[in-house]
Amino acid sequence: MPDWTYHTMFEPALSKLPAKTGREFIHNGMHRIASIPGGSKLIEYLGHTAPAKQLETEIFGLTIANPVGLSGKIDPLLSGTKAFGHLGMGFIEIGPMSWDPVEMGTPRFTDSKDAVVYPYRLESPGIKRTNEKLSKLESFDKPIFIRIGRNDTFEQTLSLLKTLSAFGQAFIVEELYGIKQWKTLKEAVNGKPILFAGSAGGIDSQAFMASQEAYIDGIVLDEQGVDTGQGMEYPLDQSGQLIEKLTSTRRHSKVPILVSGGIAEPKDALALYEAGADLVILTGGYVRTGPGLPKRINEGILDQRTAPPPIYDGWMWHWLFGLFMFLGGAAAMLVSMTIVLMPYDEAFLNLSREELMAINPNIYYFMQHDRMTVAGTMVSGGILYMQLARYGVRHGLEWAKRAIHIAGVLGFLGILLFIGFGYFDWLHDILWLVLLPFFGNFTKCPKIIADIRLLATARITPLGNAVFGGNCRLLYLDSRSLQRGLSFRQSA
Repeated sequence: MPDWTYHTMFEPALSKLPAKTGREFIHNGMHRIASIPGGSKLIEYLGHTAPAKQLETEIFGLTIANPVGLSGKIDPLLSGTKAFGHLGMGFIEIGPMSWDPVEMGTPRFTDSKDAVVYPYRLESPGIKRTNEKLSKLESFDKPIFIRIGRNDTFEQTLSLLKTLSAFGQAFIVEELYGIKQWKTLKEAVNGKPILFAGSAGGIDSQAFMASQEAYIDGIVLDEQGVDTGQGMEYPLDQSGQLIEKLTSTRRHSKVPILVSGGIAEPKDALALYEAGADLVILTGGYVRTGPGLPKRINEGILDQRTAPPPIYDGWMWHWLFGLFMFLGGAAAMLVSMTIVLMPYDEAFLNLSREELMAINPNIYYFMQHDRMTVAGTMVSGGILYMQLARYGVRHGLEWAKRAIHIAGVLGFLGILLFIGFGYFDWLHDILWLVLLPFFGNFTKCPKIIADIRLLATARITPLGNAVFGGNCRLLYLDSRSLQRGLSFRQSA
């Protein structure tokens, strides 16, 4: 679910439903997709959400794919957990867990959409339902951080940790205990990491660190809420306040620090990382900004950690492909505004322009409209290709290259429609022949054919042009290809 479909379609439609109904509808829908064979890969492919290998983070003895997690506030009933693992998250938080189910209302946005109001006690399915849900999470490859909410007694917290210890890779406790109690909790989860969570305004950094660090493995700085009398209101953008508290805590602490909430845009997360956060957890900002937020944060981190990629030498072929598409559209526009019918059109119809007008002038005007529409599509497509080439392919963005490749292959296959119908448009054929050499130069391997499941029927000619029909030849990469990702050599 890319941001453009979320903001234009899903979010407006779901906002018309009651908050809980809309949330559970989309979460259950994503869960069903992720549960079918290949569904998880489909989610990652459509959203390009799989994080780069360079983002892997070692923390608490765990290997996390990337340092962005999702708060349990987003999916309190665990109805979409399986899908969220494939939406660019490095880890998933569950909770706050309680022994009995909690249902005190559903979070809602304020009228200005810049804050979320949560009920005083957050939703929880209860320990029995949680166990059932977690037991069904087969082959879930993302670490699960289980948060335990505040309880009336220490024994309740201890019992929850013992019950859930098999399902989590790390545990977050919201209650502040003494050193002996922390040690007991640590034993309850068989030595797995335990973190203490407190609001940014409620942690006395220096006093807390001095007494507790020996028995906790990390700290979670939670976003700061304001009591409205009807619930706790959490502004979406409070990164400034969190950064101030993070900086103060970091001066007195050597354990990892996680920041939960206060992130409305990628820049907020990047600022928190710069201030010393080890991991961040998305809350209401994820819902407001859209499901592309973790992907954009990951891209921002990757951009900071890695050197700019070298300019891709083959981008000019993509740009020229778009240029000639644009020029072809301009030529088609000229035809649609002047003669409309080409000589081969008259030969196919066995009618002259005048004879066609005499039968029904609307047919002529319809053909003029059709050709003008095609011309407009070609002009806009050419501009799009040139922009993708200049600002995407040139800088090594794989999705931009893939978009041009797939669109180009499908466009070239369109020539078969003319042949099947028994009518051959020579103007299209000329454009096809002009574009083919440029397309052939940037598709010198059958990778693009594989992208649209046509690899089995593709072969590579000596000129490097993709030709359909025949056997696919084997290819191998030389060392230069591995370094630059550009050139391929053929072998029979």
